[in-house]
Amino acid sequence: LDGRFAGQLPLSLNLDAGGAAHRLQVGAGGQVFTAQIGGLSENTWLFVMVPVKGMGNKLGSVAVQSTPSGAEVRQDGALLGKTPLVFLGSAGMRWRLAISKDGRSVDQDVQTTEAGTAIVVPLAAEGG
Repeated sequence: LDGRFAGQLPLSLNLDAGGAAHRLQVGAGGQVFTAQIGGLSENTWLFVMVPVKGMGNKLGSVAVQSTPSGAEVRQDGALLGKTPLVFLGSAGMRWRLAISKDGRSVDQDVQTTEAGTAIVVPLAAEGG
């Protein structure tokens, strides 16, 4: 991340808002994937999944936001981080995310789209 080793995948990081865009390089299976993450209006979690073989060489992303922010985001029971969160993995992959805070929760099917685009997944308010 930004020219520094950030850790082994899968990986969760907390990115600071403001400033220059963050540059991410992911090496997996002899391939190198790159993405730019910028325009953050608040501190944001980043979860990076190892790209899946056979899915091509493009990273995809889903931006998960909630009202209120700070909701836990889980995939298959594993905590990915808290909202706002950017989920990076192979472009075109489908995921089922569980988003919850203060007793309110929603399960949401999402699909990663080519890096640079995002899907906003709001946490449903109670009764809505």
